[in-house]
Amino acid sequence: MKKISAILTGIATVVLFWYLAGEVFILKDNKNSFSKLQCVSYAPFSKEQSPFSFAEGMVVSEDLVRNDLALLSK
Repeated sequence: MKKISAILTGIATVVLFWYLAGEVFILKDNKNSFSKLQCVSYAPFSKEQSPFSFAEGMVVSEDLVRNDLALLSK
């Protein structure tokens, strides 16, 4: 009987931990940020390109990067 209650207590503890770890947190809106991004990840590839395209001779031009960054800054 002690073994069963120990197993059930362990299961309940694990379920409670993951329930609390998965709780939704609502972030406050920062009105002073002017809706700008704090950080962005950029990859200079279009739909038909990938990092593997470099093996085929693809070159990322400086103009492409400048245009993409100009779009992101709006």
